[in-house]
This record gives sequence, C-alpha cells and structure tokens, in this order.
Amino acid sequence: MKYENRNPHGQLRLDRLEQFERTIGARLPEDYRSYLIDQNGGTPEAFLICWPGSDEPAEVFNDAFGLHDGPDYSRLDKAAQGMREFLPDDLIPIGSDPGGNVFCLSVKGDRHGQVFFWNHERSEGDLSVEYLASSFTDFVENMKEDG
Repeated sequence: MKYENRNPHGQLRLDRLEQFERTIGARLPEDYRSYLIDQNGGTPEAFLICWPGSDEPAEVFNDAFGLHDGPDYSRLDKAAQGMREFLPDDLIPIGSDPGGNVFCLSVKGDRHGQVFFWNHERSEGDLSVEYLASSFTDFVENMKEDG
C-alpha cells in the first residue's frame, strides 16, 4: 500500500510508542506498530472502505491518527483518551471518516488485532461497532481507490 503524507508531523520515537502502550495497558498489534513506526499518521492513497462481503465502497478513511505533537484531531493519544467513554474497552480509534465516526483497532482479548467501525449515531458499546477486517494489514489492503 502506498501512503500520502508520510510522517506528516514527524517521525515516531520508540519511547513515545512504548509510553502509549503503557497508557492503554496493551501492546499494539505488530502490523499496526510497524505502520506507526514507518508512517505515523500517513494516509493510504486508497481510502474507500467496503463492508466485508461487498465490493461497493461505503465509508471513507479520511484521517489517520499518529503519535506526534501535531494537531489534536490527528493524534492517536488524544483520540484514544477522548473516545474512552464511548468505545468498548478493547478498542482504540485509529482514524476517522468525514462524519465524525472512527475506525478502531482491538488491542486486547479475543478480538486482538481486528478492525471495527464505530458509528457515533448508534448506542454506546458493542452495539455501535461493526467488524471490518481481521487485521490492520487486511483493512488497508482491502481499501479501494476513488475512480
């Protein structure tokens, strides 16, 4: 997958990644850790999301979060802190769509590594998330380009 705006707010320092993992109480899945170390908020060139079992794009991956000192709206640590009361305990937000919904990654338990979509217009907890992919790698590889 090609990315635009690689490290838009600077390269990720390993100590910052480890501090974030201590804060959330879990080690991030290896494929997502690698993405953060390499891209740190870079946006995939393909950005249209299809629901599992469909080839028709239904969502747009608008902003990817990273661990940096850039704007709060694009910071993984700020998003994780701000979304804590809305998401199930095993999920952290990793990016957003233009409508204020977030793409989430499970970092604990049986769903570890899986990617979900959280819709802010639904009720809180597990009822507000929908499964998208078995891993961050699969999530990115299944994105479609516009046109």
